[in-house]
Amino acid sequence: MSAPRQADPPGRQAPAAHYRRGGAAELLRLAARALDFVLLVRRASRSGALPPMSALRRSVLLELGPGPTKLRLLKRLMFGRVHYIDSAPYGAVREDLTIMDLEALRAVPSLTDVLGGGGDEPTVLFADHCLEHLSRETVDHLLALAERRGATCLVRVPNVLSPIGRSNFDGDPTHRTPFEEAHRRALLEMGLGITPHSRWYRFVQGQRGGGARMDSAEELVIAGRPTRPGPHRPIEQA
Repeated sequence: MSAPRQADPPGRQAPAAHYRRGGAAELLRLAARALDFVLLVRRASRSGALPPMSALRRSVLLELGPGPTKLRLLKRLMFGRVHYIDSAPYGAVREDLTIMDLEALRAVPSLTDVLGGGGDEPTVLFADHCLEHLSRETVDHLLALAERRGATCLVRVPNVLSPIGRSNFDGDPTHRTPFEEAHRRALLEMGLGITPHSRWYRFVQGQRGGGARMDSAEELVIAGRPTRPGPHRPIEQA
Protein backbone atom coordinates (compact mmCIF):
# COMPACT_ATOMS: atom_id res chain seq x y z
CA MET A 1 0.00 0.00 0.00
CA SER A 2 1.47 3.39 -0.88
CA ALA A 3 -0.05 6.84 -0.78
CA PRO A 4 0.14 9.15 -3.79
CA ARG A 5 3.47 10.86 -4.22
CA GLN A 6 3.54 14.35 -2.73
CA ALA A 7 5.98 17.17 -3.19
CA ASP A 8 9.24 16.99 -1.26
CA PRO A 9 9.24 19.10 1.91
CA PRO A 10 10.91 22.50 1.87
CA GLY A 11 14.67 22.34 2.29
CA ARG A 12 15.01 18.80 0.93
CA GLN A 13 17.23 18.47 -2.12
CA ALA A 14 15.77 17.37 -5.42
CA PRO A 15 16.29 13.68 -6.10
CA ALA A 16 17.97 14.00 -9.46
CA ALA A 17 21.59 14.40 -8.35
CA HIS A 18 21.64 14.16 -4.57
CA TYR A 19 23.19 10.67 -4.47
CA ARG A 20 25.38 10.86 -7.56
CA ARG A 21 28.90 11.07 -6.17
CA GLY A 22 32.12 9.37 -7.16
CA GLY A 23 35.86 9.10 -6.75
CA ALA A 24 38.10 8.08 -3.87
CA ALA A 25 36.39 10.45 -1.44
CA GLU A 26 33.06 8.72 -2.07
CA LEU A 27 34.61 5.28 -1.52
CA LEU A 28 36.06 6.43 1.79
CA ARG A 29 32.72 7.94 2.78
CA LEU A 30 30.89 4.72 1.99
CA ALA A 31 33.46 2.65 3.92
CA ALA A 32 33.06 4.90 6.96
CA ARG A 33 29.25 4.74 6.74
CA ALA A 34 29.37 0.95 6.35
CA LEU A 35 31.53 0.50 9.44
CA ASP A 36 29.34 2.96 11.33
CA PHE A 37 26.21 0.94 10.48
CA VAL A 38 27.80 -2.38 11.45
CA LEU A 39 28.97 -0.96 14.79
CA LEU A 40 25.55 0.58 15.46
CA VAL A 41 23.75 -2.72 14.89
CA ARG A 42 26.31 -4.82 16.78
CA ARG A 43 26.20 -2.55 19.83
CA ALA A 44 22.42 -2.60 19.88
CA SER A 45 22.46 -6.38 19.52
CA ARG A 46 25.05 -6.92 22.26
CA SER A 47 23.11 -4.66 24.62
CA GLY A 48 19.94 -6.69 24.08
CA ALA A 49 18.08 -3.84 22.36
CA LEU A 50 18.14 -5.85 19.12
CA PRO A 51 18.00 -9.62 18.66
CA PRO A 52 21.32 -11.52 18.32
CA MET A 53 23.16 -10.97 15.06
CA SER A 54 22.37 -14.52 13.95
CA ALA A 55 18.64 -13.87 14.43
CA LEU A 56 18.81 -10.68 12.35
CA ARG A 57 19.58 -12.86 9.33
CA ARG A 58 15.99 -14.11 9.61
CA SER A 59 14.51 -10.60 10.00
CA VAL A 60 13.36 -7.89 7.64
CA LEU A 61 14.93 -4.44 7.97
CA LEU A 62 12.28 -1.80 7.29
CA GLU A 63 14.16 1.44 6.71
CA LEU A 64 12.58 4.88 6.56
CA GLY A 65 14.41 7.52 4.39
CA PRO A 66 16.33 9.67 3.79
CA GLY A 67 17.46 8.24 0.47
CA PRO A 68 16.57 4.66 -0.38
CA THR A 69 18.96 1.73 -0.78
CA LYS A 70 22.01 3.28 0.90
CA LEU A 71 24.45 0.46 1.78
CA ARG A 72 21.91 -1.92 0.28
CA LEU A 73 24.29 -4.84 -0.30
CA LEU A 74 25.70 -4.67 3.23
CA LYS A 75 22.22 -4.60 4.74
CA ARG A 76 21.19 -7.57 2.59
CA LEU A 77 24.12 -9.51 4.06
CA MET A 78 23.13 -8.65 7.63
CA PHE A 79 19.35 -9.11 7.34
CA GLY A 80 17.12 -11.65 5.65
CA ARG A 81 15.33 -8.95 3.66
CA VAL A 82 15.44 -5.16 3.37
CA HIS A 83 12.54 -2.87 2.45
CA TYR A 84 12.71 0.91 2.11
CA ILE A 85 10.13 3.67 2.41
CA ASP A 86 10.88 7.17 1.17
CA SER A 87 9.15 10.09 -0.46
CA ALA A 88 11.19 9.93 -3.68
CA PRO A 89 13.01 7.16 -5.61
CA TYR A 90 16.35 9.03 -5.87
CA GLY A 91 17.05 7.09 -9.08
CA ALA A 92 16.51 3.72 -7.37
CA VAL A 93 13.08 2.44 -8.38
CA ARG A 94 13.00 -1.14 -7.10
CA GLU A 95 10.52 -3.71 -5.88
CA ASP A 96 11.93 -3.32 -2.35
CA LEU A 97 11.02 0.38 -2.24
CA THR A 98 7.68 1.94 -1.30
CA ILE A 99 7.41 5.56 -2.44
CA MET A 100 5.14 7.61 -0.22
CA ASP A 101 5.07 10.76 1.85
CA LEU A 102 6.36 9.59 5.22
CA GLU A 103 3.76 11.70 7.01
CA ALA A 104 1.14 9.53 5.29
CA LEU A 105 2.34 6.64 7.45
CA ARG A 106 0.06 8.17 10.09
CA ALA A 107 -2.87 6.65 8.18
CA VAL A 108 -1.33 3.20 7.69
CA PRO A 109 -3.08 0.59 9.87
CA SER A 110 -0.26 -1.98 9.83
CA LEU A 111 3.42 -2.21 8.92
CA THR A 112 2.49 -5.20 6.79
CA ASP A 113 0.78 -2.79 4.39
CA VAL A 114 4.12 -1.18 3.49
CA LEU A 115 6.40 -4.21 3.70
CA GLY A 116 5.59 -5.72 0.34
CA GLY A 117 4.51 -9.04 1.86
CA GLY A 118 5.99 -11.15 4.63
CA GLY A 119 3.36 -10.62 7.27
CA ASP A 120 4.99 -12.81 9.96
CA GLU A 121 8.67 -11.88 9.52
CA PRO A 122 10.55 -10.57 12.57
CA THR A 123 11.00 -6.88 11.83
CA VAL A 124 13.53 -4.18 12.69
CA LEU A 125 12.25 -0.65 12.09
CA PHE A 126 15.31 1.47 11.24
CA ALA A 127 15.42 5.24 10.82
CA ASP A 128 18.73 7.13 10.70
CA HIS A 129 18.13 10.87 11.09
CA CYS A 130 14.63 10.61 9.69
CA LEU A 131 12.11 10.72 12.55
CA GLU A 132 13.08 14.25 13.55
CA HIS A 133 11.68 15.34 10.17
CA LEU A 134 8.24 13.94 11.03
CA SER A 135 5.49 15.26 13.28
CA ARG A 136 5.19 13.97 16.82
CA GLU A 137 1.85 12.35 15.91
CA THR A 138 3.45 10.40 13.06
CA VAL A 139 6.39 9.30 15.24
CA ASP A 140 4.01 8.03 17.91
CA HIS A 141 1.87 6.21 15.33
CA LEU A 142 4.95 4.49 13.88
CA LEU A 143 5.96 3.27 17.33
CA ALA A 144 2.41 2.04 17.90
CA LEU A 145 2.61 0.10 14.63
CA ALA A 146 5.94 -1.38 15.72
CA GLU A 147 4.41 -2.42 19.06
CA ARG A 148 1.45 -4.01 17.31
CA ARG A 149 3.71 -6.04 15.01
CA GLY A 150 6.19 -6.95 17.76
CA ALA A 151 8.92 -5.15 15.83
CA THR A 152 12.19 -3.90 17.26
CA CYS A 153 13.20 -0.26 16.71
CA LEU A 154 16.63 1.19 15.95
CA VAL A 155 16.53 4.96 15.53
CA ARG A 156 19.12 7.73 15.48
CA VAL A 157 18.17 11.39 15.94
CA PRO A 158 19.99 14.61 16.93
CA ASN A 159 20.58 15.02 20.65
CA VAL A 160 19.23 18.52 21.30
CA LEU A 161 20.64 18.50 24.84
CA SER A 162 24.16 18.83 23.41
CA PRO A 163 25.44 21.96 21.61
CA ILE A 164 26.23 20.19 18.35
CA GLY A 165 22.95 18.26 18.38
CA ARG A 166 20.96 21.43 19.03
CA SER A 167 22.84 23.19 16.23
CA ASN A 168 22.05 20.27 13.91
CA PHE A 169 18.36 20.37 14.77
CA ASP A 170 17.96 24.14 14.61
CA GLY A 171 19.95 24.40 11.37
CA ASP A 172 17.45 22.41 9.30
CA PRO A 173 14.01 24.00 8.76
CA THR A 174 12.51 20.59 7.91
CA HIS A 175 13.15 19.29 11.45
CA ARG A 176 9.89 18.99 13.40
CA THR A 177 10.28 16.70 16.43
CA PRO A 178 13.21 17.50 18.75
CA PHE A 179 12.97 14.50 21.11
CA GLU A 180 13.31 16.71 24.17
CA GLU A 181 13.28 15.46 27.74
CA ALA A 182 9.53 14.99 28.18
CA HIS A 183 9.32 13.02 24.93
CA ARG A 184 12.25 10.87 26.04
CA ARG A 185 10.46 10.02 29.28
CA ALA A 186 7.46 8.86 27.26
CA LEU A 187 9.72 6.66 25.12
CA LEU A 188 11.31 5.15 28.22
CA GLU A 189 7.83 4.37 29.54
CA MET A 190 7.17 2.49 26.31
CA GLY A 191 10.12 0.20 27.05
CA LEU A 192 12.62 1.78 24.65
CA GLY A 193 16.22 2.49 25.59
CA ILE A 194 17.85 5.88 24.95
CA THR A 195 21.63 6.16 24.69
CA PRO A 196 23.86 9.16 23.88
CA HIS A 197 25.91 8.38 20.79
CA SER A 198 28.78 9.82 18.76
CA ARG A 199 29.96 8.22 15.54
CA TRP A 200 33.39 6.63 15.73
CA TYR A 201 34.87 8.74 12.92
CA ARG A 202 34.21 11.94 14.88
CA PHE A 203 37.03 10.89 17.19
CA VAL A 204 39.30 10.03 14.24
CA GLN A 205 38.60 13.41 12.66
CA GLY A 206 39.07 15.21 15.97
CA GLN A 207 35.69 16.89 15.58
CA ARG A 208 33.65 18.25 18.44
CA GLY A 209 30.59 16.29 19.39
CA GLY A 210 32.55 13.24 20.50
CA GLY A 211 31.92 11.50 23.78
CA ALA A 212 29.16 9.44 25.31
CA ARG A 213 27.77 11.97 27.80
CA MET A 214 24.25 13.22 27.27
CA ASP A 215 25.39 16.85 27.35
CA SER A 216 28.08 16.35 24.67
CA ALA A 217 27.08 13.48 22.36
CA GLU A 218 25.72 14.70 19.04
CA GLU A 219 23.10 11.97 18.63
CA LEU A 220 20.65 9.74 20.45
CA VAL A 221 20.16 6.07 19.72
CA ILE A 222 16.62 4.94 20.56
CA ALA A 223 16.37 1.17 20.47
CA GLY A 224 14.35 -1.76 21.73
CA ARG A 225 10.90 -3.30 21.39
CA PRO A 226 7.98 -1.04 22.35
CA THR A 227 5.86 -2.77 24.96
CA ARG A 228 2.90 -0.42 24.69
CA PRO A 229 1.77 2.01 21.97
CA GLY A 230 2.25 5.35 23.75
CA PRO A 231 -0.45 7.77 22.52
CA HIS A 232 0.51 11.26 21.45
CA ARG A 233 0.81 13.84 24.20
CA PRO A 234 1.91 17.47 23.76
CA ILE A 235 5.59 17.93 24.56
CA GLU A 236 5.98 19.58 27.93
CA GLN A 237 8.55 22.22 28.64
CA ALA A 238 11.60 20.29 29.77
